[in-house]
Amino acid sequence: MLEALQFYKQASFERRKYVLYKKHLKLEHDVSRLKNRLQAEKDLRVALEDQDEKWQLEMDEETNVTKCNNMWAWSNLLKDLLTRTWLRTS
Repeated sequence: MLEALQFYKQASFERRKYVLYKKHLKLEHDVSRLKNRLQAEKDLRVALEDQDEKWQLEMDEETNVTKCNNMWAWSNLLKDLLTRTWLRTS
């Protein structure tokens, strides 16, 4: 009887050990997957920041070219003319 009880306890212990091992493997897999996902997010963030910096530099250059060519003055004049025309006709 004592032998059967020890065998049952050992079998129960082995089952719990196996279940914990399976949970451990699943958690390791989840950690690995999340690390990969985090790295992908970091890479995307760096790419978007670089793209944003490039876009900002391009827009600054475009603005400077527009100002150098006096296009702002024409734009404001056209806006003023259109506003007056609209006000006069209504």
